[in-house]
Amino acid sequence: MRILKLLPLLFGMMLMTACDNNDDEWELSEIEGLQGHWALERVGYFGNPLEFKRGQIVYLFTSDNKMIVNATIDNPPLFKQGIHNYNYKLGTEKITIDGIEFGFRLDGHQMTIVEPGASYDAGGIFDFVKVKK
Repeated sequence: MRILKLLPLLFGMMLMTACDNNDDEWELSEIEGLQGHWALERVGYFGNPLEFKRGQIVYLFTSDNKMIVNATIDNPPLFKQGIHNYNYKLGTEKITIDGIEFGFRLDGHQMTIVEPGASYDAGGIFDFVKVKK
């Protein structure tokens, strides 16, 4: 009878262990499987504050959701607001990644890395950026 009383507790502990994952320590294979808006939501977009730091690792994605490179931020932009901000001017912010300077723009709930000073409708170099804290 004592075991029957402990079953709900054991089940709860198993469930908590199964759900316990640290998003900051994702493996690359997990990142590569992200698709579309789920990718944006799971990496800290949709209005959540996103702050870049020198030496931080970022994962860069192409527009078809394929991760092409992981890089290190050398010179972070001074951007500490939520990424869901339509008022950001294109080409006014720059970010240096692995020694190469890029511009970036915010398309509502997506950050796109572009050539510095690019026009608003210019195609992006990378569309999704996953930040590893």
